[in-house]
Amino acid sequence: MSVTYDDAVDSTPTVATSATTSPAKSPGEPSVVPTRASTRVRDTPPVPSELSCLCTPWSVTAGERNAFRASEACLLHSADMTFTLHPTLAADSTPVVSLELSDVRLMRDARYPWVLVIPRVANVKDAYQLDPVQQQTLTRESAQVSRALMALFAPFKLNVAALGNVVPQLHLHHIARSPGDPAWPRPVWGVGEPVPYTDERLATRVQQLRNVLTVS
Repeated sequence: MSVTYDDAVDSTPTVATSATTSPAKSPGEPSVVPTRASTRVRDTPPVPSELSCLCTPWSVTAGERNAFRASEACLLHSADMTFTLHPTLAADSTPVVSLELSDVRLMRDARYPWVLVIPRVANVKDAYQLDPVQQQTLTRESAQVSRALMALFAPFKLNVAALGNVVPQLHLHHIARSPGDPAWPRPVWGVGEPVPYTDERLATRVQQLRNVLTVS
């Protein structure tokens, strides 16, 4: 019995049997070991190259997958399983709603309507590290939050920024600004001390945002 591999179709071994016995080798004659071009076994059809990702088990060999396991591409596609909110963001804000990609949180500073949009993607500091679909989703969710702030508070201007010098986890600030606010017209950072919400006002503000964001 001999085993052959047809890599032009797949790597499934084909077993061929013969009714005759192979002739005996002469003394000292080297053994011939069959070789094959690839050891990859495809148990599912290959996906188109534009849809293939290093994380998909059918698109790469086990060795290739292990080599890229810690790469940005794999981290991004497995991000939801490993994402943990930065402790500073957790301490400084209150949850409002979870969108498709991002968590929306209200900053605990009653001086401004100030909302964070935080993609649930681990090990990402800047938006360029997101994959193209995630970038589009983040842009859409940022616009959704911006519309909600405009509808609720009618500010003169929205300040939208991703800084991250102190807290490197990717998050977008959305701040409703108007003449007469404590920092106008300067940026809000480093101006005065945060003013905490009362429990009642915090609950009201969160519910206002939640009502608009869940229908927009």
